[in-house]
Amino acid sequence: MQINKLLPWFLILCIVFLIISIISNIYAMVKAQNRLLDAEQKVASLEKEQQHLIEEKTQQTSQNYLEGQIRNNLKLVMPGETLVVIPSQLKQLDEETVYKYTPKDKQENSTQRPLDEWVALIL
Repeated sequence: MQINKLLPWFLILCIVFLIISIISNIYAMVKAQNRLLDAEQKVASLEKEQQHLIEEKTQQTSQNYLEGQIRNNLKLVMPGETLVVIPSQLKQLDEETVYKYTPKDKQENSTQRPLDEWVALIL
């Protein structure tokens, strides 16, 4: 008789345990799916960054880029070319002012002899 009284409680307990187990499994699956989505987004971001770095590497190893770096940073020129250095104060001015620019200490018609100019420059 006592078993008949305990049997419904045992069944209710088993059903509650199964419901809790199912809910926890669903929760674990949702968390795993969220982690999977985050990982996929990270992979996509890293692939995009990798592609950008590959393009940058390709550009930086190209002959034109290397030649440009040599010309701009090392101030080297190819045979037959002339190096032109723009004073830093001109870089900040607008085009109209740049075209009118002449150095302050430059004189159009120098009355000094070249030797005197060299002495003045050195001393």
